[in-house]
Amino acid sequence: MKRILLSLFVAIIGLGAVAEDDVTGNARSMRTQIVNYIRNEGYNPSVDDDGDIMFRYEGDNYYIQCQNYGEEVYVRTFSDMSTDESPINRVRRAADFGQNEYKFVRVLVLDGFIRTECVVSINTLSEYKRRFRSYLTIIQEVEKEIKNNYND
Repeated sequence: MKRILLSLFVAIIGLGAVAEDDVTGNARSMRTQIVNYIRNEGYNPSVDDDGDIMFRYEGDNYYIQCQNYGEEVYVRTFSDMSTDESPINRVRRAADFGQNEYKFVRVLVLDGFIRTECVVSINTLSEYKRRFRSYLTIIQEVEKEIKNNYND
């Protein structure tokens, strides 16, 4: 009986280690590379409690999440914008407009805020670097359009 319990315990620990490597492997390496890149670009990035890269751009907080996605890394660049307790129907219509107008983004209406995100699956840092400034610009433009639409 002790051997069975010991075997189960070792198996559970082994599965936990495999799952941790799967979650952290390439994504962790890419996160480190992205932090170094945006630091060299003059931003002051930090990694928050849940592992997201956080930095400020033109007064707003931006975040970058990295997750393993097969052999690639799934990278989400996003910003959250408060909806200032605007009527939810107006917020949803504005979010739909923003997402339809700018095909390269996803706009999520969440509880009390809108998340505007650009998502890409990459293999190398250079793939992300080529698009980084565009992500920030697109997110800003979409948020401005959304704000104008739900405040009208």
